[in-house]
Amino acid sequence: MQTIVAANNITVLGWYQWPIDTLIHLIKFKQRVGFCRLLSHGFIRYALPTHDLPSVIIPMPSSWWKSMCRGYNTPSILSQMLGKKLNIPLLNNYLKVGLTATSQHHLSRTKRIDKHHGFYCSSNKPRLTHVALVDDVITTGSTMRSAIKALRQYNPDLRISVWCMGMTSLDGINPSSLT
Repeated sequence: MQTIVAANNITVLGWYQWPIDTLIHLIKFKQRVGFCRLLSHGFIRYALPTHDLPSVIIPMPSSWWKSMCRGYNTPSILSQMLGKKLNIPLLNNYLKVGLTATSQHHLSRTKRIDKHHGFYCSSNKPRLTHVALVDDVITTGSTMRSAIKALRQYNPDLRISVWCMGMTSLDGINPSSLT
């Protein structure tokens, strides 16, 4: 039986459709990192509530191989821009990706959900009370649930806000599995 691991809230800029899907694709695969500024400003202006902000921002990590090939981690860049604009510190290495992590952008929804995501490990960092976990897109939620599970194993009372730029339609996704 799979335990559902929940975030306290999720804030999304918009559905993963035009123009958000195009911007994220350009950032990830065409090195158009400047579009992170557009997404982060849009997120702050149109999606983010102005109250109850977290004390730190944690970007969703990527594998060392993906970061090396691409030269950057999109959620890290988004987190830096959000943190700077909101005056919230960034904890870039609070979550780590294990050596067995593989790319999943080419996988079907079913394979993404079935994929083992036990590769996130909380590092030895100070205990926190409220964090924002930032990602560029949530497709099935399985990667996000795995990251939340790792954070909660280290700190069960941690309040976790999920901030993402795009989310696929909820077709086949149980929204309560994230909140």
